[in-house]
Amino acid sequence: MRTFGKVILFQLILLCAAATEAEPQLQPFVQKDASGLYFRCDPNTMTASLLPTQEKNAKKYRMENIVVPATITVEQGTISTGGTSQGEMVFTVTELEDNALKGATAYSITFAEPSSIVTLGERALYDVWVSGTLTLPSSLKLIKKEAVYVVVGKETADYISKLVLPASLDSLCVSAIVLDRLQELCFMGTTPPRCEVLREGIGAYNPWTDVEACTLPDVKVTYPEGAYEAYNDCFGIGDYFNSFEGPQDTETPTAVEQTHVSDEQTSSVSARKVLHGGRVVIIRGTRSYNLFGQGL
Repeated sequence: MRTFGKVILFQLILLCAAATEAEPQLQPFVQKDASGLYFRCDPNTMTASLLPTQEKNAKKYRMENIVVPATITVEQGTISTGGTSQGEMVFTVTELEDNALKGATAYSITFAEPSSIVTLGERALYDVWVSGTLTLPSSLKLIKKEAVYVVVGKETADYISKLVLPASLDSLCVSAIVLDRLQELCFMGTTPPRCEVLREGIGAYNPWTDVEACTLPDVKVTYPEGAYEAYNDCFGIGDYFNSFEGPQDTETPTAVEQTHVSDEQTSSVSARKVLHGGRVVIIRGTRSYNLFGQGL
């Protein structure tokens, strides 16, 4: 029995060795797309990440418009030490590596959808000269330190005035976004991202760093309907910005009871129960409401 067991074990070892030899690890390689962007492609995971420019004597990308694709297609060619691809290979773009688009000059930066980008590396979009709105990819989950620098351009209109953060965003690192003359910060998710925070007195201690050209009262923070309390109470967001605009300025009923009143009246800030549309509505908050009913 012992001999039989040793034979079986030996056969298993041989099978494992054969499997290892049959599936060698392919080496990642750098691929340039048609627009001039460079990507690191990994044949083992079939994923790709955006790199800084690899052009000689070039420190940053200079393009009229930068479009980060959802996938990269590689034609037949040598891609590893172990062999050659047998046709087209499609790699899914999942990341912007550190410094990927740092200092890039473009009228716009867009991300092709459906996107699979989950991470913005450190300074991936740092000091970019883009005009107008910057919308981050819909699949994004993590923004690392100083990944986005909302910078003022040389001309008055050459700056990012609106930054859109997707509903998928899960985490913001310390100083993830550097603000400079930003006018609107738009959160698309009903749940705010988790904010990495450090203690005061040791430098930056939340996801935001504002510079002289940016004043917090001027930054309008918007969010989906019903998410006011979540963002206002979120440490790292609600305690940093002071201009929350949107759905909290309308009625937010927490309980309803049928009644019959239709007079037009404005409820005072102290009213919690109001008649609205023939119903008794209990409202949370202390703002004024224009109601078709009367205060109770």
